[in-house]
Amino acid sequence: MAEFLVLGAGMVGVSSALALQARGHQVTIVDRKGAGLETSYGNAGMIQVEAAEPYALPRDLVTLFKYALEISNDVTWKMRGVVQMAPALWSYFRYSSPEKHAHISQFYSRLVARSTEDHRSLIRDAKAESLIRHRGLVMLHRNEKAFEKAAKKAAFLRQEYGVLSDIFDGKRYLKEEPALKKAQQALCILRKAGAVLRRES
Repeated sequence: MAEFLVLGAGMVGVSSALALQARGHQVTIVDRKGAGLETSYGNAGMIQVEAAEPYALPRDLVTLFKYALEISNDVTWKMRGVVQMAPALWSYFRYSSPEKHAHISQFYSRLVARSTEDHRSLIRDAKAESLIRHRGLVMLHRNEKAFEKAAKKAAFLRQEYGVLSDIFDGKRYLKEEPALKKAQQALCILRKAGAVLRRES
């Protein structure tokens, strides 16, 4: 048995600590704040089985120009942060090339495919089954162009990695989700397989 000190009580830190503990090691987790107060909110509480590929950094000049001027809400940035992160951003840019991204995705997709099953024992041990809904991820698109792009990507993910999706128009989806009061005329919905963690208020 060895003694381990894990810095950070986020998803990676806690998962690493539990894995070490399961192997008989003594583990202490240290965090600057209370438990869970500095964890990432980037995934909105989802176990994303459908995210078979890592998010690549855009390489086209139009998108990067929009990011630079903060025309969209995809990225907010400060020069000091960009300078500090320059080596990591350059590495991210290089590994986002189509060839390298495709190669990385072959391994990444295998890890992601296991995510729901690998979380099952953690959820059970935490007695958190009531917080999990296995209904998938729903994506809503209000314009046809965005929807067609998403549908094309869904077809690729199904063929390449076996990720299943359902496609609805707005009126049809009202039967699936009664919380929606009405269907927008241009509302199209893409539902992907995955487990979603329901946040309790």
